[in-house]
Amino acid sequence: MKKLVSILIILFIAFSVFSQTRPPSKVKKSFKAQQPQATDAKWISKGDRIKEWRVMYKLDGVLHTSWYDHKGNWEITKSKIDQSELPEAVVKSIEVDYYNYNIMITARFESPENKGYEVWMDNGREGFDVQYSKEGKVLLRTLTSQGYKPIDDDGNFIED
Repeated sequence: MKKLVSILIILFIAFSVFSQTRPPSKVKKSFKAQQPQATDAKWISKGDRIKEWRVMYKLDGVLHTSWYDHKGNWEITKSKIDQSELPEAVVKSIEVDYYNYNIMITARFESPENKGYEVWMDNGREGFDVQYSKEGKVLLRTLTSQGYKPIDDDGNFIED
């Protein structure tokens, strides 16, 4: 009996570890249906009880990141862009509200509810992640005390 319980515990732990490193098939199917041309897909889970999956991939040489819930429903996609691609209204909004912050990463985003631009800024002490409409209106703002580092076109952090 002890042997059976031990085997069941080991199988449960192994299943939990395995399931946390690979997305469920419905999540992978949703991604493949949405982005059939994507290359170099890297899956990342969030938290102990996985409710969200993130996949980083390239499409036409551009780094993209998409989020899916555990049922395979698409939540948002962010595509890295050059800072020069930000609309003038977004740039003006940043100059007014975040004049003492450095822009670290810029992206275009699309979700079922919105489309716009996302900018990660840092002042050496804290960072802001701000989503803007193309008209420069703030849609969402998140503060982090850890700040942000720039990333390269493969999604790797660039060290100073």
